[in-house]
Amino acid sequence: MPTTPPSLQTVDIDGCRYVRATEVARLVRVSRQTLWRWRQAGHVPVGLRHRDGHVLFTLEELDVIRRYASKLEPATVGESTPKGAPARQQGT
Repeated sequence: MPTTPPSLQTVDIDGCRYVRATEVARLVRVSRQTLWRWRQAGHVPVGLRHRDGHVLFTLEELDVIRRYASKLEPATVGESTPKGAPARQQGT
């Protein structure tokens, strides 16, 4: 079972501990919008919506999100153009 840092704000429902999406985003140092995009893309668990409208994650789901947030991928060269940069034309 995952360990809970003392500063973690949790919600207890029926004996289970949950973490709100805003707290998860804060912990992994991403915006709420980034967390939402990760959920939509299937990169991280979608969580559960509580009757008060908050999206909640179990502590196990929080660990999955933490691992994804700290994942490193190989850098690629030449596959895409950074935003705002002019596209290079072939043969130049």
